[in-house]
Amino acid sequence: MFCKILGYDIKRGILNSYKGHILTVLLSIFICISFACEYTKFYELKSAHYLDILFFAFAGSPKFVPGKDMQFVFPLFWATIFLLPLYLSSYYPFYDLIGYGKTILIQSGSRYKWWLSKTIWCILRIAAYFLAIYLVALVFCLVMGIPVKYSVTENAHSMVINSCYKADVYAPGEYALLDFNGQMGILFLLAPVIVLSVLSILQMTISLLSTPVYGFLLSAVILVSSTYYLHPLFIGNYLMVLRSDRLFSGGVNEVTGSAISLLLIIFVTVINLMVFKKYDILANVFKDE
Repeated sequence: MFCKILGYDIKRGILNSYKGHILTVLLSIFICISFACEYTKFYELKSAHYLDILFFAFAGSPKFVPGKDMQFVFPLFWATIFLLPLYLSSYYPFYDLIGYGKTILIQSGSRYKWWLSKTIWCILRIAAYFLAIYLVALVFCLVMGIPVKYSVTENAHSMVINSCYKADVYAPGEYALLDFNGQMGILFLLAPVIVLSVLSILQMTISLLSTPVYGFLLSAVILVSSTYYLHPLFIGNYLMVLRSDRLFSGGVNEVTGSAISLLLIIFVTVINLMVFKKYDILANVFKDE
């Protein structure tokens, strides 16, 4: 029965989400075009690598130091990339429950199976989003003749750093620029999926306890707060290239971030299963009817 529920969620909540896929592809194309426009201001496009596009897209913003000669600039481009998948995954569990999903939940006779399926769905939905971005970037490289190499060029590194990093606003030795060899590691691609899965599962919980709007707002607040504060507990920091310890001293480590996020996924899932074992989710969702 669990496989049937999960298959239903994958079909209804991912495969049939045509509008979400169209938005994702359009955003991915915009990312590629934005990179090309910025990169060709200084260099030949064919000198770039595949990973340069994602390095540019996931840049975010450098550490902000209040009170110094530094103006806080919200990374809107970065925020759009990471808020869109959370928005796309915010409504399905709630509206599925008030539709045919209610019948599935009753027929299964197990809240565990229903909730676990929705948890896995959250992870798969986020993974599908980033897979689409990675594939569109790959196609863009093949079409434009950009070498498909999993390394960041010195050109792209300089372009991203010079766009917003100002060393003179930091204390000596604080957040200093490190030597960079162009290698980001496989977690560079996996960390966005892992970190956003935490927020997706958390917002699903809030959505079913209240409304999807509150769930999405919570995720947005966590991500937006991360742009202002550089701290390991603000998990949005692990999604920004300009907060990485590969580039700066005192930056965050993606291995640590991924480990924390995996533990949070397990913790939140276990707590949710314990809560919904006794909580009448149907009564809450239909309380106003």
